[in-house]
Amino acid sequence: MSAYNDITSVADIEIRRGMALYAGVLQLNPRKVPLPIRQAVVAGIDRKQIQHIRFGQLGWKETLPGSLCFLPLQNGYRNNYPSRSSIENAVKILEKAGYTRAGIYTKGEEKAALTITNFTTEPTVASMSNFMMEQLKRMGIDAKVENRPANEYSTALAAGDYDAVFTGYSITPTPVEAINYLYASATEGWSTEEIRSMAAQMLGTEDTHQQLERANAIEQKHQQDVATYIPLYNGPNYLAVRKKLANYGPRALRSTLLRPQCVD
Repeated sequence: MSAYNDITSVADIEIRRGMALYAGVLQLNPRKVPLPIRQAVVAGIDRKQIQHIRFGQLGWKETLPGSLCFLPLQNGYRNNYPSRSSIENAVKILEKAGYTRAGIYTKGEEKAALTITNFTTEPTVASMSNFMMEQLKRMGIDAKVENRPANEYSTALAAGDYDAVFTGYSITPTPVEAINYLYASATEGWSTEEIRSMAAQMLGTEDTHQQLERANAIEQKHQQDVATYIPLYNGPNYLAVRKKLANYGPRALRSTLLRPQCVD
């Protein structure tokens, strides 16, 4: 934010902005967080408020993303997010799964709990985490935030040493490959045999339209049945340029290589 404020004060400069080729997500670890809790978080999280915390000071607004692998402007995009978010929906999922509430939901000896781990000191991420913690508590989930050094990020994610973390993925012009990588090629707990079978059919499909339909079906299935990735935002791409500079700015998917996936 300080860099943005600094550059906007420079004379004869204007900011041109577009959507970033990025999906910011809350990633839930299936090896440490039980499925009903993951599904409850998906159903209950207020993604719009998280967007506001992340970008409100920049004046950036966008539609809530329905995909981790497609931008809303890409051919084949579909909203694959499984529900309209509310605390009530989250509570229903936990209770249907056999959790009972006495302040915090429990199931037998198991307490519904989740730790959000930050590997950055960025103030907006801290604010997002604190907001998430309060939301989870309202759902009946025992939540806390922990801060760890940035140099532990890669090791912790590779080892699965976290419950939940704010992270992100690049969006490419090849969503079919991204769908296969994220949802079907994943290690144990991150996918299912049914999803891997659906992915094999997708990769064996020659018709582009049908292949994209199958890609969306996989993402929707994964969101409902595995619930590890919560798409939060795509975010802005800013370029600072001299005023009157023509035909230059953020291009998103509009380049020679990316044009086949772009909606004109």
